[in-house]
Amino acid sequence: MLKLRKSKRGSVLDLLLIPALLFMIVVFLIVSFMVFSKVNSTNIFSTNAQADKAMDDANQTFLNMDNMIMFVLVGLSLFTIISGFLFGSHPVMFFFSIFFLIISIITAAALSNAYDTFDAQSQISTYSDQFPKVSFIMSKLPFYMVFMGFATLIAMYAGWNKYG
Repeated sequence: MLKLRKSKRGSVLDLLLIPALLFMIVVFLIVSFMVFSKVNSTNIFSTNAQADKAMDDANQTFLNMDNMIMFVLVGLSLFTIISGFLFGSHPVMFFFSIFFLIISIITAAALSNAYDTFDAQSQISTYSDQFPKVSFIMSKLPFYMVFMGFATLIAMYAGWNKYG
């Protein structure tokens, strides 16, 4: 039987990656939108109709990133669950998985609080208010990680790689 790559397992450790990656993407998105908005407000490009249209299109693209974050979160979550199901894990590792799940939930809570602190700044909140889905996801990130963690654990130990 063809052995799948054993070093590339889906595991609860992947759940540490999701909140950290999401936090970095969201902060970069909001800071980029803030810089773009400040450049756009100088009206440098208003004399040229094509440049003005390009800036309007870029603004709309930034605002559509709110939906993109949902796709990134769902995609990373599905990848973790599916890879956990396909590669499975030995039942002895269940207790270590619970330990890492708790660490990932604590990490998600810390990143959620860091985002709330970041978002509470008056200069930032003006721009982050344009991304309501991002704010919702980041405020509920620890709860989402609890759900994802248990779904991943179920997938890992109900997966196809049966032991004994």
